[in-house]
Amino acid sequence: MQTLFLKRGLRLAAAALLLPPALAQAAPVTFAIQPAGGTARIITAREFRLCVLRGIDPWSTNCPGWRPVANGQALTLMGRFNVYAAWDYGQSYRGELEALPASGPMQFRIRPVAMRQAPAAR
Repeated sequence: MQTLFLKRGLRLAAAALLLPPALAQAAPVTFAIQPAGGTARIITAREFRLCVLRGIDPWSTNCPGWRPVANGQALTLMGRFNVYAAWDYGQSYRGELEALPASGPMQFRIRPVAMRQAPAAR
């Protein structure tokens, strides 16, 4: 009797993990790329880690799973993502995004990392 309950419990737990994202109340995320003219892309944290394990640079386009993101684009996301953006003048952004279930609409601003200035000569 106890074995039967355990098997049913595991099946129910597995079914809950396999729910489609739409049923899990994913959060709408709007991307804002500032300043304009930058290109951005996102990848799931899982696909990012798989590239690391395979010895592929996870920030390069050789890592499969990157999706382009346009300025003002809204995506319904749930989970953890890595974000990369680049601008023509050489600056870039690398970061993470976590979209929690039922957290409501959110805006994710992507800005270039400020370049460090070399110390003044003495």
